[in-house]
Amino acid sequence: MKIALFDIDGTLIRGPSMEKLLTWHLLKRRFISPGDLARFAAGLLSNGGMETTRMHLRGKPAGELEVLARECYEILVRPRILSGARELVESHLEKGELVVLLTGSLEVIARWVKAELGAHGLIASHLEVSGGILTGRLDPPRPFGPRKLMLARAIAGELGIELGECYAYGDRLSDAPLLACVGYPRAVNPDPALATLARQMGWPVIHLR
Repeated sequence: MKIALFDIDGTLIRGPSMEKLLTWHLLKRRFISPGDLARFAAGLLSNGGMETTRMHLRGKPAGELEVLARECYEILVRPRILSGARELVESHLEKGELVVLLTGSLEVIARWVKAELGAHGLIASHLEVSGGILTGRLDPPRPFGPRKLMLARAIAGELGIELGECYAYGDRLSDAPLLACVGYPRAVNPDPALATLARQMGWPVIHLR
């Protein structure tokens, strides 16, 4: 059994991250306001930044966010899934391999990519909820950078699989810690920094459309 670990933003979908698309959609639907975003910006400076806070969502009903996230997925995210990415995921599924999505974007919208592509697992950023209301904080850990490697090791360990038997797909230099520790790293539509590192390391580079 092999595991194929996929980043989502920039790897499986094109353009802005799912979380940016969701923020735009929430503004359009007046679920959040420009003032909420100003509060979020203040939180970035004082409360640990993107790793711990989503203060623009504090006090909002979690159930309504779930409805709007599904709407955002259908309107803005689903059309951005790369056809080549669908084929790549399907190739692993057809071989009976375990497909797991790893993303720093919010689970409330990333879950629909998992369902769309038929992935077995998803690890994403979870919003903290208390009494049905969003607190403006994230439940740790946020799957980003080196923490993706930590989480991948945990998954592989639970299944008794060596990372040397696994694939990993990423598009940014922040994905490099994970790519460097699997047997089959793949740089997908890489940013310049990752493209340079991939050439140096001899990692295959894949261009998807």
